[in-house]
Amino acid sequence: QFGWTADKRAFLLGEWLIYGEKRHERAHPTKACLAYVDAMTPPSDARVRKWAKGAELYAHKGMESAQFILGVSLASPVLGLLATADAQGALINIFSTESGLGKTTLAHSALSIWGRPAPSGNKLGLSGISNDTNKSRIFGMSLFQNIPYYMDETTDMKPQQSYQLVYQITQGQDARRMKQSGVELHDTVGGWNMVTMTSSNKSLVEKLYTLAGASGDAVHARVLEIDMRQLKSAREVVDEYGVSLYTHEEIQHAFRTMQSENYAIIGQDYLLKITERRDALVAEYEDIRRELNAIFKFQSFERFWANTAVLGIMGIRHGNHFGYFNFDESRVIAWLHKTLATVRSVRTEAKVDIKDVIQDFLINSQGQSITSLNGRDAKWVGGRPSIVSYRHNIENKHYQISVRAFKQYVHDQYGWTLKEAERAMGELCGTSKRYRFLSGLDDVGSENGSGQIMSWVLPYDLL
Repeated sequence: QFGWTADKRAFLLGEWLIYGEKRHERAHPTKACLAYVDAMTPPSDARVRKWAKGAELYAHKGMESAQFILGVSLASPVLGLLATADAQGALINIFSTESGLGKTTLAHSALSIWGRPAPSGNKLGLSGISNDTNKSRIFGMSLFQNIPYYMDETTDMKPQQSYQLVYQITQGQDARRMKQSGVELHDTVGGWNMVTMTSSNKSLVEKLYTLAGASGDAVHARVLEIDMRQLKSAREVVDEYGVSLYTHEEIQHAFRTMQSENYAIIGQDYLLKITERRDALVAEYEDIRRELNAIFKFQSFERFWANTAVLGIMGIRHGNHFGYFNFDESRVIAWLHKTLATVRSVRTEAKVDIKDVIQDFLINSQGQSITSLNGRDAKWVGGRPSIVSYRHNIENKHYQISVRAFKQYVHDQYGWTLKEAERAMGELCGTSKRYRFLSGLDDVGSENGSGQIMSWVLPYDLL
């Protein structure tokens, strides 16, 4: 794995094992790491001052979210030095319902600190791709260990996949064995302590709160979400006379300078400066955490937000000190105030409406339903199903929903526990009872071969 060695005395970036400014040596990366060595090796003419010149594009008022993300990326290795289960991983989701606001460009600028952000020809980049499988994502995070990772466009992930991914990233491990490109990852090798960035066209925080049911606080507070609509575009930066400071060509040149011509040089230089200060880094991290906790009053379930906030401020301080950035920390703190207020508001606003969940269930389970007319005639919807999810009784104007089918559906699609499903439905329609769907259903989803299915009866007027 890249990142810190087991004894935390050195950091592997590309083919260089870095112990400090006075000691760094070529390593012999494993087969899995070899494929990414080139991506983490700075171009021969890369220079710190060149990358820093490109980063000046982000050093303007209104770009605090970008400054924060660059700071988090720079300080990412510090996570690997913390001996706490609360700091296994940090997750930032960059989202916007509008296209063309630069989600991927910003993430690639942050990744360029550590390597080539995107693939170039047949050469690999550090970022994942939208159609990566779960195994390949876990493989990438396991391999990078303490180096930031990016997953582009996670909008179309199924709800339960998003829920699972958030826990995997922030817990810093995946318990399953897997093979990727012929390389087997064992449980003892597959951990990470890293910053992961994702991007989406919808709010992941709101989605997770809905998925989590009663466990919403614990899940959505594992993600610090940044709305790209808050970020001023470089094209909007003007002088005192209202004249744009940057032409389109100058903006593109700045991005090219960071992402294509001087990638990995900042990460390499940073590691040379900090690897011998490991104990001091941990102490500094704890000092900043106390400082920010006094400002933001983080609750216990908000520890992942706290960790991410500390990394952002720590990275900005280090970047300013070493000449990589020239960002105004006080403005970033003010931006954090607004951002935390927004994500905290989801806790009270993004409540689940059980009626919406039921409608979703009814629509998606039509192929496993029966329509009952006049109390005795039945019509299979979409052909005879292997299991009955609900019965639609038109004459009596109600739905009869299988307890078992509904619980399984909301568990798979929303991440609810069985007790959460039971409680939500019970509050809506009362205690569940046994009803006979129709005669002759012994082989179609019945319980104990009885032809009966435990169900909830939901009159039309409840929905």
